[in-house]
Amino acid sequence: MQGSGDSAHAGMGDLRNALKTAEEAVAAFVAALPEQFPGINEKHVFRSAGIMPGVMPDEVRLWCLLRHRDLEPVMAAYHGMERIFRDVAARTGVEVEEKFVSACRGYLANDVLGKVLDESLRIVGVPKWSAADIAFMEALSLVASPGKPFDLHRAISFFNDGIDYYAQDDGDASWIVPPGRGNWAYPTGVPIHHWAWTALSGHTASDAGPLTASEALALAVVDLMINPDKIAQAKAELAARVGPQQIRSSLPAFHRSCGPILWRFAKRVGRVMRNAGLSVGVSRGPRRNYRPKHWETPHTFTVSLKRLAQFA
Repeated sequence: MQGSGDSAHAGMGDLRNALKTAEEAVAAFVAALPEQFPGINEKHVFRSAGIMPGVMPDEVRLWCLLRHRDLEPVMAAYHGMERIFRDVAARTGVEVEEKFVSACRGYLANDVLGKVLDESLRIVGVPKWSAADIAFMEALSLVASPGKPFDLHRAISFFNDGIDYYAQDDGDASWIVPPGRGNWAYPTGVPIHHWAWTALSGHTASDAGPLTASEALALAVVDLMINPDKIAQAKAELAARVGPQQIRSSLPAFHRSCGPILWRFAKRVGRVMRNAGLSVGVSRGPRRNYRPKHWETPHTFTVSLKRLAQFA
């Protein structure tokens, strides 16, 4: 959410205060969550909110993150948040602009493929950490989580209970194509998004985990190629889980904000390629008939390379 008001000394009195408006709107939305949007996990940060307390900023940018196990409640809460922001801004005279970045569904697991991966992982075995690897992880855990006992999951386990509470773009894909995923363990004393997580990821002590997972994935692919009936079972499970829902990506709203940028970029690419003697076609507007060579966005540009051989 971006709010635009007046820039002035904080003691100027009754002006359009974008920062105060944003703070009031966030507080109103958070207060409304339990009753109007139960189960929503909300986080936010002010990306731009002035440079010193005595100066009222003319522009405030607030980045909000909403989570829920299902997409529909998230989108309902998002639209509710936008409504609350606009209502508060209307009272204070501040201009507000909503900038939707992206949204995705949660990861929809597939038991059939999960069991295929589990069987492959049991053939490969647990990650082969060396004594030096364990020693490094122990020392890192001690620094990152002082006083917490060292704990590293070293068994092969099939997890099919609860909700994997994260958000990324394979969530949408998992509602269209059956997914399978193999994980490897990090010490519980190394928190995710912590500097220690980055340190371990870049250290040789973490090599054994992804190597084990990649070998299990390769074996699972061979298993599926030999037994195509398992693929059919995975597809059937996905169809049963999804039901009659029509799964559509939430990204077009993001494309609306990016459309003008892509259009300017397309024209610039077109000029460069025409100067290089290449045939270029630039068109504005949505493509109704998808073809692999076209990127289907609200602003589409297509390039036909008639003299590509010159660059070979």
